[in-house]
Amino acid sequence: MKSPVLPFVDALILPISTAGIAVSVVLSAWGVSISPGPLEGPVAEIGKWTLLAILPLGMLFVARLQARERVAGAPRGPDYSGCPLWLRAITYAMMVAGVLLFFYPAALQFSGIGPVADGATLPSTLPGGFGLVAYTSIFGQSYSLIALGKIVPKSSQPVL
Repeated sequence: MKSPVLPFVDALILPISTAGIAVSVVLSAWGVSISPGPLEGPVAEIGKWTLLAILPLGMLFVARLQARERVAGAPRGPDYSGCPLWLRAITYAMMVAGVLLFFYPAALQFSGIGPVADGATLPSTLPGGFGLVAYTSIFGQSYSLIALGKIVPKSSQPVL
């Protein structure tokens, strides 16, 4: 059986989102270890760049998704149906962990344990948590698009 060639955009999205997931995991672990303090120094810069990199990656992903919708028909919401069950479970678990890590600094602040966020610094687990949600979602949906594309006949594949 001949292996399908990934579109150029998929070849960009998957490794960039994988790297984003890895950096987000490291940022989350670092953030938990220094909690309730904010991110400082080089780690804060890495956190900022991790958050900023979501924008161009998200634009690539949306372009890929819209190309598929133009060919396949009606728009659909987040779709992980092409992922194997183990990948879907890991994706959901990482996104839930990301949401919890994203709100962790706010919970500490409201309980009086953490510092008051003034916008000058990044809260400890915010970049890692947000990155986990965004990069994992993009990776899972892109993987699903590729897997579902293998099922759809070549004539109805999006060109992007």
